[in-house]
Amino acid sequence: AGYRCLVPDFYKGKLGLDVEEASHLMGALNFPEAVSEIKAAATFLSDEGSRACGVTGFCMGGALSLACAVKAEGDIVCAAPFYGVPNKAYFDCSTIKIPVQA
Repeated sequence: AGYRCLVPDFYKGKLGLDVEEASHLMGALNFPEAVSEIKAAATFLSDEGSRACGVTGFCMGGALSLACAVKAEGDIVCAAPFYGVPNKAYFDCSTIKIPVQA
């Protein structure tokens, strides 16, 4: 029993206080860098004693969870996106080798 949850701060403390600002932040997000941050978070959880790490997200987070599934190596063992698809130019979902519940 027991779970750990870690939520990376992709915007480094910046807040989207209205729809326009939030859309601007989301549109400017560097997906490969965000995936690297998620992978680092999974490694951190593993180093802290977590036996396995899965990723999940909604909309942009769903796209990021699929992107992590494409790039999964070791610490990320599954993904559960709730809609959202990453840019195929960077993340080809046909190469996913870990379980995905979508």
